Amino acid sequence: ETPESLAIRQAEAEAEIALAKQYDYQIINQNVDTAAGRKYAPVKYQIKFFDSSDKELPFMIDRSENTQDLVIDFHSFAPVQAQYVLLKILSSNAPLHYGVTDLAVFAPARSVYS
Repeated sequence: ETPESLAIRQAEAEAEIALAKQYDYQIINQNVDTAAGRKYAPVKYQIKFFDSSDKELPFMIDRSENTQDLVIDFHSFAPVQAQYVLLKILSSNAPLHYGVTDLAVFAPARSVYS
């Protein structure tokens, strides 16, 4: 590879990264307008747990009265014997759209091979 082709490839990669960062910034801030009163606000949600027969368990994480605007919301609690979890977003600051990047559910290690 020639020095010229290497420089071109590096410049293309840097331009692609810069464009991706600009695109991410625009998507993240697409409807934020603090002057008009549209700004980030706490998301209100619930996480419900279900057993293997789809029966809802009595334990849930209830953030329906959430007042903290957090980028990462981490909860630790006693083990729950559940097969499924359901994340329900109850409300947000419309017209902003919220999404889930990652929902991690941890379980104790178990042996796959008996």
